[in-house]
Amino acid sequence: MMKSKRVICSLLSVEALICLVAALALPGGAKPDTAALLSVPFSQAGSLLRSLSLSGHTGNALALSVYLILGILPLSYLILLIKRKKAGAEDILLPLLSVLLYFVLYLMINPGLIRDWLYHDAVDATAMIPFGKAALGDTVYSVLISYLVLKAMRNIEGRSPDRFLDMARILLAVAAVVLVFSIFFAGVRGFAAAIHDVKSANDSDGAVLTPTYIFLFIGFLVNQLPTVIATLLFIQATGLAEAIKADRYGEAALLAAERLSRTGRNGVIATVAATMGFNLLQLLFSRWLHAAHYSTRLPLGAIILTLVMVLLGRYISDSSRLHRENQMFI
Repeated sequence: MMKSKRVICSLLSVEALICLVAALALPGGAKPDTAALLSVPFSQAGSLLRSLSLSGHTGNALALSVYLILGILPLSYLILLIKRKKAGAEDILLPLLSVLLYFVLYLMINPGLIRDWLYHDAVDATAMIPFGKAALGDTVYSVLISYLVLKAMRNIEGRSPDRFLDMARILLAVAAVVLVFSIFFAGVRGFAAAIHDVKSANDSDGAVLTPTYIFLFIGFLVNQLPTVIATLLFIQATGLAEAIKADRYGEAALLAAERLSRTGRNGVIATVAATMGFNLLQLLFSRWLHAAHYSTRLPLGAIILTLVMVLLGRYISDSSRLHRENQMFI
């Protein structure tokens, strides 16, 4: 169990380092282009197919062939599932995904149509094309993710407990990967952009910005704390799943459950205390700050997730103890 956990931690550490280097390599005021990210790879595929189509008769035929193949992939997978008698109710989304892919790729190949279709009444419709590409990509991803979630639920219901635990470990590891990216790339870029904005707004009047920079950094830590705790919980939960698979009522599972519960409980306390304390510190030192961000909202999603992990750990811990007491009684 420890070996698997060390592997996950090592991979997440490498990811964190790569994300941190990438975030620091960007210019100070640059922020992640969410619109560009959401349009990947559809925008690039559309541009490539457009270039092929305009290159001549051969290129046009090749572009049309690739376009038809890409769009029919989900439908082909549905046919394969039907032949193997493995199709489920959620697979009805596959034909929708094929139609959506054809539509989105066609608009990506002809971006002028994005302007006419989505922003026909905008003052500067051409400037809205990147956002239109993002909206199209987001729509495809929403259908794809919905399908994958429904498919995963069906697979989980039909799996043995051991296979379910393996799938749970994979899902928890993937969630941890996403959270590490959120902290060390998106979070760091947001912090760097905040520093840049403060410096740009106050650079000309010779203001002392060091206290503001310090509080921006503290605010960054406070904002990322729930995500850090959630990442730790996911890592510990993978270890718990592995321990349960080895021996549901064993000592390792009991210790892992107690550790998960303890981390979650301390995480909720730390999150609430950090948010409250940071607001009080800003109020106390506001005279020397050129930027302040008071938070009246707690990260309820992260807190609820943490509480669920606490309850899960407590339930498994109590179940293990009860089983061991019954075994001793017998």
